[in-house]
Amino acid sequence: MTAPRPEDIGDGRQVWAHGDVWLISDGGGWLPGAYDTREAAVLAFDVPPAQLVRLRDRAHAEADPARQVITTTMLEAVIRTNDLIEASSLGTPDAVAMRAQVTDEQARRVVERAKEIGGEEL
Repeated sequence: MTAPRPEDIGDGRQVWAHGDVWLISDGGGWLPGAYDTREAAVLAFDVPPAQLVRLRDRAHAEADPARQVITTTMLEAVIRTNDLIEASSLGTPDAVAMRAQVTDEQARRVVERAKEIGGEEL
C-alpha cells in the first residue's frame, strides 16, 4: 500500500487518500474517523470532533468489518441536526454549554423516560 497523500484544502486542513478511504487532519493532528469519499472527508470539518468520535464508533458497530467508514449521509444528518439546534432556542450559548455537560448515557435515559410517558416519536 502506498503512503497517504495529503491534499491541502486551506486553513491548515488536509484530506489524505489512503487506499480506498480518506483521513483528515487540521494542522494540529489527525481527526477521528475514516471517510468513504473525499466529499465526506471535507464535510467532516463541519462536524465537532466529539461528534466525529460518535460517528466513528457507530460506523465500527454497524458496518461490515472490512468497511468501517463514515459516510456523507451520516455527516449530513449530523450537520442538519446541528443547524436546527443552533437556529432554535437550544442553540443559545447557555443551552449549548449545558448540553455539553450531558453524557450520552444521561441523554439515553431521558429519551427512554420520555417514551415511557408517551413520547412515541422519540
